[in-house]
Amino acid sequence: MKNQSKTGIIQSGISKVTAGVTIRSVLDEMKKTPFLSREKTGTYLVLRYFGMEEEYGTALFFSKNRMLLGEQALQKGSYVFSNEFCDIILETGSDLGAASFILAHNHVKSSPTPSEADTATTGKIEEFFSRRDLVFADHFIISGSDYTTLKTDGYWIKRYDEKTFEIE
Repeated sequence: MKNQSKTGIIQSGISKVTAGVTIRSVLDEMKKTPFLSREKTGTYLVLRYFGMEEEYGTALFFSKNRMLLGEQALQKGSYVFSNEFCDIILETGSDLGAASFILAHNHVKSSPTPSEADTATTGKIEEFFSRRDLVFADHFIISGSDYTTLKTDGYWIKRYDEKTFEIE
């Protein structure tokens, strides 16, 4: 879903890069303040995935006040759900003292619209984390300078009550 503010923020970030500021320095600057909005997170990820020619998946870990604590590369190529995949996220989140995480991956040659495999995998991961202390907050898909979030854009399959974490 394109909107003026999202496009403007991303263009601003890309303009800084083309003005001689490196992507790394823009990303480092963004990490100094909380990730309180979908737009900031999406912009960070668009810049993070800028120029990648293969599909990569990453987990980003956040403190309770939404400061980015760290990232964990998860896979190259398409997501394949496994408990081992979730165990890596859980262990990294625990090591960092994270309260929540988001998944992100890029679609290299298509739109950021989630595939059936994307939504199915997201549902399995969400179910895995529904009874754990580490909150699975969202799943972003990046394509060029555009992105989709499965939660905000209506692709999230809610499997539990967000207050009690009881399976529905």
